[in-house]
Amino acid sequence: MNYKLQIADLKAVRDYFDENASEASQQIVTLIQSLEESEVEVNLDTLKEEIMKLVEPEIQQEVAEQVADAISKIEAKKEQKPTMDKKQIRNEFASTIMTARNRDEALKLAKDFVVKNGITFTSGDFTNPIVDYNIVNKWEDNNELWNALNFTPVSKWFYTTQEWDDTYAKASLWTKGSTNEKDIQALTLNPIEISTAYVYKRQRYAQEDLDDIQEQGNLGQFIDWTTTELRQHVIDMILAAILGEKSLSNFQSITTGQTTFTTVIAKTETVADSFDYVTIENARELADSVIGRGQRWLVMNKHDLTRLAAHKHATGGTTEYWTKAEVAEQLGVDNIYTTDIATEGRIVCFIPSEYWVKVKNTLDLAYPQYEINAQNLQYEINCGGKIHGLLSTAILKKAE
Repeated sequence: MNYKLQIADLKAVRDYFDENASEASQQIVTLIQSLEESEVEVNLDTLKEEIMKLVEPEIQQEVAEQVADAISKIEAKKEQKPTMDKKQIRNEFASTIMTARNRDEALKLAKDFVVKNGITFTSGDFTNPIVDYNIVNKWEDNNELWNALNFTPVSKWFYTTQEWDDTYAKASLWTKGSTNEKDIQALTLNPIEISTAYVYKRQRYAQEDLDDIQEQGNLGQFIDWTTTELRQHVIDMILAAILGEKSLSNFQSITTGQTTFTTVIAKTETVADSFDYVTIENARELADSVIGRGQRWLVMNKHDLTRLAAHKHATGGTTEYWTKAEVAEQLGVDNIYTTDIATEGRIVCFIPSEYWVKVKNTLDLAYPQYEINAQNLQYEINCGGKIHGLLSTAILKKAE
C-alpha cells in the first residue's frame, strides 16, 4: 500500500519513540521526519523494515509490536478518510462560514468542518492549509493608526489642568521636629467618561450572484474580500471622526478649536498658493506644541507630505524630495501617517497612545433574507473614544 506520507499519519509512531527513548529513537524520528519532508511514495512494510534495522536486538519485539500497531492505524485511517476536490472544499467551507453569527462561532464551525470531514492538508496541497480559513482571521485589526491608539479596559478617568507651581498642586517640605500639621495639597480633578455606540457597515448580495460565484469555486475569496472591505470602511469612519474630518458623537474629535487637549495653529493663506503655510517651519511648530509621553505622529494628506518633502539646494535648482523618514527627522516626530481621509492643508499631530478607545463588542454577521433571496454581511463595533492627555493633540490649518 503506497501513498504520500503526512505529518498527522506518522504521529503515533513518532510519539512512541519520543516517549520511549533508546539509542536508536532519535535516528528513527529523523528517518520519519525526512520521509515526511520529502513526501515520497513509501511502502509501509518497507518503512517497518527500515525502522527495525535501527533498533537494538533486545527491544526489537517490543518495538515491532508498537510499529505494527501504529502502521495498522495509519492504514485504517487512510482507508476511511473521505476525499473532496478543492473546489468542493472551498464552496462547502465558505458556505459553513457564512452561517456564523460572529467570529468565535465561525472559528468553531471551521474546526468542526475539518474534523467532521476528516480533511488533512499538506504543504502545497491546498495553499497553507485552507485558504478560506483567512475569512475569520481577516476580521482582526490591521490598520496601523487604529492599532496605535490605546484600547483601555476602563471607561472613566480623572485629570487636572492645574499648573505645576500651583499652591494646591506642588509638594511642600516638612522638617523633622516641626509641630505644624502638614498642609493638604489638593488637585482639582475633572472626570472624563467614554460612551459607546455601535458603528456598522452592512452589505447585501443577491443569492443568484452568490450562486454564480460559488459555481466558480470563488465564494471563499469573495467573502474574504467583502468582510475586509466592510471592516475597513468602519475603521476609516472612526479614524475620520477622531481626526475631526467626520462626526461620530461617541468619539471626541481632534477639534478645530483651542481646548485643554488640542493646540490649534492657524496660518494665513497667501495669494500665490492657498497652501503656502504648509512648510517645514510651521509643521515643526505644530509638532513642538504637542507634549506628553509617547510617540508623536503626524497625520496628513499625501499632497501635504509632498509639500513638506520638497526642497532645493539653491535658487533655481532642481526640486528634490526627502523621504518620509527624513521629513519625520526634520520635524522631530516618530512617524508620519498619510491618508486620503485627511483634508488637504489640515495637518494633525498627536500622541496615539494618549487617545483612549473603549471597545465593548465586535460583531461579524452573515445572515440570509429568504423573502428576497439575498445574503447579508455586516461588520459592527460597539466603541467610543476620548483624548486622554492634555495638549497631546495639535492642528495646523488655514486661518478662517
